[in-house]
Amino acid sequence: MASPAAGPAWSTSPRLRTSTTAATSARPSSAPPARRCPRRRCSPTTSRVEPRRPGPVCRRSHRSHREPPQRCPQSRTIERSGKISSWQAPLLSLVLACTLSTSAPTSLLANPRIVDLNTTPEPVRDLVRYEVEGVELLGEFLFAATDETHGAELWISDGTVAGTSLFADLNPGPASSSPRDFLQVGEQVFFVATSHEHGREIWSTLLASTSPTMVLDLAPGSASSEPRDLRWDGAAIYFSAETPESGRELWRWDGMSVTTPDLVDGAGGSDPEELVADPSGGVFFVAETPETGRELFRSDGTPGGTLLVGDLLDGPGSSDPTELVWI
Repeated sequence: MASPAAGPAWSTSPRLRTSTTAATSARPSSAPPARRCPRRRCSPTTSRVEPRRPGPVCRRSHRSHREPPQRCPQSRTIERSGKISSWQAPLLSLVLACTLSTSAPTSLLANPRIVDLNTTPEPVRDLVRYEVEGVELLGEFLFAATDETHGAELWISDGTVAGTSLFADLNPGPASSSPRDFLQVGEQVFFVATSHEHGREIWSTLLASTSPTMVLDLAPGSASSEPRDLRWDGAAIYFSAETPESGRELWRWDGMSVTTPDLVDGAGGSDPEELVADPSGGVFFVAETPETGRELFRSDGTPGGTLLVGDLLDGPGSSDPTELVWI
């Protein structure tokens, strides 16, 4: 059989023909017309054949390809009428299944939820559970939670739906008191919360009472001292708080009196953090002074009992200790 001439000029006829006149004329007149190659189709505006996809070159013998020649490639596409072919239906089902599963992330996670306090759905932001802050006391859990009616307030639960309820609405209405920094001392719980009258200060409650009370107001009136990091050493509560006179400093409260070592004079403050209570009394913490930089200190809550543990970086440079743990 003669090889096709170089540079074929393909016909625009619906039937696929070779470019060699000799080969065409040599074909007996009784020969059946060449079948259209299912892997190529002619462009209506050009004399070249546009390949649908890579595959074996179509020859006059019409040898079989990877797919049967009589099968039309267009039968495997989605028609303009919206029909879906048999091979696309499983893929579409898989796409729909993935879409539905991502719209309901709770089905992907083991959900230990006891009760849904906030029933209004929100857009999915991530699949990580929110951390609930609270404290267990006498078989019940006192914690902070948010709903549409009360905002972020104090709730209590015994682990059942019927036993979960609002414990106290310290900032009435949808405004939030945002309880944080829970500290259990015996059967009493101390925490930090916000109210219109007192700002953000330290509160206390007993499970037998449904009326928490503010126990320490360092910034009188509606101003806030913003206490945080409450710690108990067996005799007193240590925490950091901010006042206009001293800035943010370490404070000690024994239920009767409150003191501060005031490491930095004036309103600058030493900005104490990383508080760790010493069971034998006092607290370790990280603070900053102009002379030492940010280093590790220990205090019993008095100016004379507050000492630099070690200046790891001499002078005003800071070693900036973090992640303190009592062992």
